[in-house]
Amino acid sequence: MQRDPAKEGVNWYAYVGNRPTMGVDPEGLDGPIGPVVPPRRVPCPHKPKPKDPCKEACYRQFQSDKSFCNLQALLETGICTAAFALCVEGTGGVATPACVWGYRLCLSAVLGHHALCLAQARADLKLCLERCKSK
Repeated sequence: MQRDPAKEGVNWYAYVGNRPTMGVDPEGLDGPIGPVVPPRRVPCPHKPKPKDPCKEACYRQFQSDKSFCNLQALLETGICTAAFALCVEGTGGVATPACVWGYRLCLSAVLGHHALCLAQARADLKLCLERCKSK
């Protein structure tokens, strides 16, 4: 895999259709797309397992729970940052040790909340998957 030897334009992979591992043009002399070798299809050695709708629902809920935990942590981090900015503003623009300590304490609490939230999401996933097995 290499870039367009002519190095024309912004996208140096355009001459192979943005698929540098598939292109066949070592000198970079073909047209803008050049001959592109189609990917080889390799037969699957085994049949895929049928999808379990119950388990899929559990994993979708888990992804949703993780997203909620991450959003909550992001919002809480924003609150910590806003509180730190107010503290610094209240001390005449100086980040006093008290402001820094408060900010670090706040962020530490956010990390703790995030860890607990993710642990609960994992526990809920485990319970959901166990319910799927018992059906």
